[in-house]
Amino acid sequence: MINLFKQANFSVEIVETNRWDELPTKRSSLNKEFQKLSNQELCISGFSVILRPC
Repeated sequence: MINLFKQANFSVEIVETNRWDELPTKRSSLNKEFQKLSNQELCISGFSVILRPC
């Protein structure tokens, strides 16, 4: 998501990141595209950012 903001020509300030301690869903139950993501990425439950035009 952060990369998409940057590609859209915004500077990104990450204010807060919320995470689960462990995945709430079995990896095998996820779509194959999401199974490739790291646990670090998949455990993000939400985040707050400030976007500014570059």
